[in-house]
Amino acid sequence: MKRGFKIIQIRNYRLFKILMILSVNFYTLKLIAQDIHFSQMSFTPINLNPALSGANFNNQLTIAYKNQWRSISSPYKTIYASYDQRLTSPKKQLTSNGFWAMGLGLFSDKAGDSKMGTTSCNINIAYHIKIEEKQTLGVAIQPGFANRSMSIDNIKWGTQYETGVGYNSSFSSNENVSTKSFNFFDLGAGVVYTYKSNERYITANDKVNINMGVATYHINKPKYSFVNDPKEKLGRRYTAFFNGQFGVKNSNFTFLPGIYFNQQGKQREVLTGTYFRYLLQGESHYTGLLKGAAISFGTFLRTKDAVVLKLLVEYQQYSFGFAYDINTSNLNKATQAKGGVEVAIRFASPNPFGKGSAVKFY
Repeated sequence: MKRGFKIIQIRNYRLFKILMILSVNFYTLKLIAQDIHFSQMSFTPINLNPALSGANFNNQLTIAYKNQWRSISSPYKTIYASYDQRLTSPKKQLTSNGFWAMGLGLFSDKAGDSKMGTTSCNINIAYHIKIEEKQTLGVAIQPGFANRSMSIDNIKWGTQYETGVGYNSSFSSNENVSTKSFNFFDLGAGVVYTYKSNERYITANDKVNINMGVATYHINKPKYSFVNDPKEKLGRRYTAFFNGQFGVKNSNFTFLPGIYFNQQGKQREVLTGTYFRYLLQGESHYTGLLKGAAISFGTFLRTKDAVVLKLLVEYQQYSFGFAYDINTSNLNKATQAKGGVEVAIRFASPNPFGKGSAVKFY
């Protein structure tokens, strides 16, 4: 125990109880679905919370792509990439009270006939305090720059329709679009708590890994208008999340539940569910002949919006994710219940199938 902190040992049954209570409370909220989001939150860590930089791995590279509402003529396309790593050396982490980390996140999306899109680049600076051997508390800031653009050539405005005739391109749109592209500075910050307990022995499968945190994005509320309207600003986005890994003792099964909350203005999103993970093969720690591998199937619910089916394949330091959103909101009349296809890949170090535990604070 360090710095006089009083540590209360975390037990599996208590964590499941907390998770179920949170899940029930989230379901009672009145929700409005967001149109651009990722369903595989673990593959977009910096978009979820800046303090996840360095929280779980010495270094991590992720790439995700989503094609949403493909039945609509101009579907939403989103791509995300991030890299984060600990800056403090492994040897120094053993003796220090904390460690520094940084991350870089890139995000781009295009939406609709206007090709309206946002491209952003964010830098994360994080510091994780060691509460004790198994726990850390991380804080981070996220300065960044973004560009918003659109093309109005393919847009048909309401004022260009003539009663009884239809669309007439010679009619003026009466829209005062002052620019087709502009840049802005953006700022975010977050806090993350991490808990990791090691397996007692290789086949015990009794480890518990937890991440939970809160974050705020667009703290400075940057201007967000194509018509120079000073009142139109990018609203702050607030996030909260809880996810974990709970092994079923002396078996190959593990539960990976998660609850994710986002709110931006009147838009609110809650995604909750769990993966069911099966260890296909453990890592050979002495000969190196056997490589760790696991497969997970997940069902999640984005309340009043979609059911999300997920597949996760892990092999050594690589993870491959696939998700499909089945739209259940009123929009399903236009989408024919087709939501979004999402694919993702991650490389992480150290090897999650390494001896004793997925990740250690070293």
